[in-house]
Amino acid sequence: MPLYGMVIITEVHVSEAFAPVYRMAWIIFGITLFLLAAGIIITSRFSRLVNISLKRLITGTQEIGKGNLDYEIPITSKDEIGQLSRAFEKMARVLKATTVSRDVLARSEQSLVTAQQIARMGNWERDLVTGRSYWSREMFRLTGLDPSAGIPDFQTFLEFIHPDDRHYVLGQDTRVANTGRSLTFEFRSNPDRGPVRHFLSVVEPVKDENGKTTGLKGILHDITELKKAEEEIKNLNRELEIRVVQRTAQLEATNRELEAFVYSVSHDLKAPLRSITGFSQALLEDYKDRLDEMGKDYLQRIYNNARRMDELITDLLTLSRVTRHEVQERDIDLSALVRKILTDLSPTHNSKNAELIIQDGISVRSDPHLLEIMLTNLLDNALKFTGKKPYPRIEFGSFREDNKTVYYIRDNGAGFDMAYVDRLFAPFQRLHSAEEFPGTGIGLAIVQRVINRLGGRVWAEGEVDKGATFYFTLG
Repeated sequence: MPLYGMVIITEVHVSEAFAPVYRMAWIIFGITLFLLAAGIIITSRFSRLVNISLKRLITGTQEIGKGNLDYEIPITSKDEIGQLSRAFEKMARVLKATTVSRDVLARSEQSLVTAQQIARMGNWERDLVTGRSYWSREMFRLTGLDPSAGIPDFQTFLEFIHPDDRHYVLGQDTRVANTGRSLTFEFRSNPDRGPVRHFLSVVEPVKDENGKTTGLKGILHDITELKKAEEEIKNLNRELEIRVVQRTAQLEATNRELEAFVYSVSHDLKAPLRSITGFSQALLEDYKDRLDEMGKDYLQRIYNNARRMDELITDLLTLSRVTRHEVQERDIDLSALVRKILTDLSPTHNSKNAELIIQDGISVRSDPHLLEIMLTNLLDNALKFTGKKPYPRIEFGSFREDNKTVYYIRDNGAGFDMAYVDRLFAPFQRLHSAEEFPGTGIGLAIVQRVINRLGGRVWAEGEVDKGATFYFTLG
């Protein structure tokens, strides 16, 4: 104490002096001990959790490694291990997609190989800049070249081609390269390499982004069997043509013989028939006073049958002429033709009171002679089968159906049972007795023959006692 010139000396015990320090040290020691214990506990627990996650991760990677690409690692944490497990799962999904795509691609490639083998068709590509080429497996099989020797160059391929076709094939490839347009052509194989085979080649240009041809690609198709089939068909056609010519000649000869026979029959039968009908008529007229009723009846029957025989021969001659007649088409007014035929036929059937309904303006281009024969038979039938009706009606008209004109002749006469419609157009097939409705049974056969010659179709509909309708088309 300088102010007072004094010195003060004090004494403090060490324990007392360092008591705060000791107290602080124990506090720090306690805290450190607690933190150390807590750290040990936390570290132990975290280590256990990490070990579990690592074990799950290891198990997952092992499952994925075995090929179980659908395995899901049971780790949902967001830490590094969780991120790693999700990365493995994503990798497994990508690997699975890649594997599936690879399998699909492999199956597709195998299917393509099988399809080409079945079709005997191979494909190829050639880079005109680098000279590199690609051949499918079938190309080697078609050409008989060894695939282990690698893809052959173009010169080697030319040696596979028939010597007479090489220049042509080379020219076609050059043409595709120069014009940039695809071509299809055929060639033969080299006979020195086995039996000659025929091939169809399709060559297309490969162009860059500027449209310049930088390569060629195409297919090669073995058409040997097709060529054999075509040749067989040609041979069959030639044989068929020869047979047709022979059969046509035979048919023409037969027709000439038939024509001669028909005219012979006509000449040989008609003269006696005229004598029979003439003398029968003379007997009936000149000697009727000397004949009793039975004799008159016998003569009348002879006369009627002779006339019927004459009509039958006439119809047979008409049927024969229809077949031989050469079709000559002209413009025909059908409405006018029907009126003319009905006018000519009406006196024969005493049908002055018949109602005739004829559609005007119906015209067609066809053969007038054949049409007149056909319409005469149809209209004669209509007049005949309406003869017993008090108010007979005959109608002619047409309508459009399926882009074709259908013509019809309708009457309200005796009609027919549709159960027998198939017999209607057959020769000598009658649906009514000759006593009820006279006729030869050939008229409708003539109608069908005419329609067939004109390239049309004929059919009928009817009902007993309610009339019939005959429809026909013309070519």
